[in-house]
Parts: sequence; C-alpha cells; structure tokens
Amino acid sequence: MAPAQARLQTTVPTMWQYSWHAVTFGTQFQIDAAEKQLFVHSAQEAKGTGKGLRVGKGARHWTAPMVYSSETNPYPIDLEMVQVSQVAFVWDEYCDKFKQAQHKVGDYKQATYQGAPATPQTQEMAVDTPDS
Repeated sequence: MAPAQARLQTTVPTMWQYSWHAVTFGTQFQIDAAEKQLFVHSAQEAKGTGKGLRVGKGARHWTAPMVYSSETNPYPIDLEMVQVSQVAFVWDEYCDKFKQAQHKVGDYKQATYQGAPATPQTQEMAVDTPDS
C-alpha cells in the first residue's frame, strides 16, 4: 500500500472524497485521471507555436485547401448547356429494355424520336400503293 503522503497528492479536494472514489471507482478512477492528464498534455504539445507540422487533430483537415466549394458556381469550370428539342433512341433497344420483343422492327440501326420507326417493308408498300 502506498504511504499516506503519496495517496493525498490528488486532485480530489478532501480525504473523504478520495476514499469514496477509491471504494466506488477503484483503479479505474486513477486510470481515467491519468488519461485525462495525458490527453491535455498531448493536446498542448500538438498545437505548437508556429506554422510547423501539427501532430494530433487540428482545426481543419489537411485536404481543406483542395476542396472546391461555391454555391454560386458549383463546378470549377464553365459549363455550356445545350438544349435539344428531341433525343433519338434505338427502338429495338427500347423494346429489349421493357421486354416487348413483339414490337421490335428487327434492325438495331433504326432510330426514332417518338414511337416505332417505319420499317422498310412498310415504306415499300406505301410506295407501291396507288393513290385513288
């Protein structure tokens, strides 16, 4: 057991509180106090006095200067927006996506802006049909 003089060198203000903590918390109280003191000492050393290397957790992350952030211009480059009135798509791929094989025209080169494209057979029939 430690001498009485060593036991009284503590941050607890009274002997009664020291004894209460020793009974209630035991060794864990002493370990917590030592960790707190070590953390305070480490934090003071990590701050440093100048702009040198900061050991420990600083106020800003080291990548902060590299992160671009702006609410008025969210992209760091100028973007040109081109509006289009229609977008062409391949009809057979569209039918594949929705599993509608019966509506395919049979040619993946046929693109359309709206609805099924005219098939070559339909176009030939339209040309051969006489007008009345």
